[in-house]
Amino acid sequence: MTRRLNIPQLFLAAFLVPIAALAHPGAGIVVDPGGQVYFTDTGYGVWKIAKDGRLSKFHDNAYHWMAIDLDGVFSTSLKRLTDGSFIRLAPDGAKPALITSGGLPITLSGGRLYYGRFTKEYDLEIVANAPNGTTSILATIRSDAEGEPLQ
Repeated sequence: MTRRLNIPQLFLAAFLVPIAALAHPGAGIVVDPGGQVYFTDTGYGVWKIAKDGRLSKFHDNAYHWMAIDLDGVFSTSLKRLTDGSFIRLAPDGAKPALITSGGLPITLSGGRLYYGRFTKEYDLEIVANAPNGTTSILATIRSDAEGEPLQ
């Protein structure tokens, strides 16, 4: 039996599938003090690579971004931070804890959680949140901003 090659379908598969795969890449990769690597596989969850190279599924959550809370400063619920767009991937009180978000990038530094959030006017705010609940807006980028990139 001879199969005919369908050039238009082959073209679409060759060029559109990689583009679709890039549409929502996971961007969360963190390493704990023990050398274990955790990464987000958007659509499938968070995976762990142990020091010996073994791969195992760590959590079903499939958000895009992830940060590691080495000191456990956010060792309890994150619901007070925003609208609930942050999720702890470890039990309350666990150290270190993985924190994941489906929105904009997040990071932990100096005991603060940094993230972006949009206002009702669609301006972008860069926010720092301390463990005690204090929130500081570090910068606001207006939705109608034009001109040179920020320095």
